Amino acid sequence: MLLRRFARRVALLAAALSVAVSARAEITPEAKAVVDRFIEATGGRAAFDELQTTRVKGKISAFGLQGTSIIYTRRPDRRASVTELGPIKIRDGFDGTTAWRTDPGTGKVVTLDGKDLEDAKSSAWFDNDSDDS
Repeated sequence: MLLRRFARRVALLAAALSVAVSARAEITPEAKAVVDRFIEATGGRAAFDELQTTRVKGKISAFGLQGTSIIYTRRPDRRASVTELGPIKIRDGFDGTTAWRTDPGTGKVVTLDGKDLEDAKSSAWFDNDSDDS
């Protein structure tokens, strides 16, 4: 049951990030149909709209190192993550206004601006409007 609920949340999050809105990348009509069918099969728009927060944890493997990544999101635009890969630990987040990341070399918190800030805003975007075609 717990695994099924986790899988559903991950899939809903993926679907939310895939639905096109004007501020996001476009999605083909065929892909949108798949996302729409998925949303309907997993409880419909109302079930998705009730979802306010997510926590996704996964294992990662890169450069011969093993680790984990945990991503927290909260509607409409808050996000934080902790990624550990071997001895490297990176934390980042966006609170709706300010984005930050820990420097992996020093561990100090760095406030993001420019393209890094825009990327953080984009990755934190959670709410969506499925009514636009």
